[in-house]
Amino acid sequence: MTARTNDLECWKLFCLVVEKQGLNAAADFADIEPSRLSRVINSLEAELGSPLLVHNRRPLQTTSFGDQAYAMAKALLALSFRPNSVVFI
Repeated sequence: MTARTNDLECWKLFCLVVEKQGLNAAADFADIEPSRLSRVINSLEAELGSPLLVHNRRPLQTTSFGDQAYAMAKALLALSFRPNSVVFI
């Protein structure tokens, strides 16, 4: 899966990684391979041109850019699940 910044599934997976505080925990929860999840995060970061996560750090931490992206992704995801709402991205 190549991540696209306009793909809500990619943002949902990014939020899950943040909420579960790690790739492995998020992958277990979502029942997907950690490598797939890692590719999604890396693709988002490449497309955005900035890191979302502090890599090789335990426990997982978001960058300041990642904090902003998480807040915006959560808002976007909340809007996308409201009946009769239109989301433009």
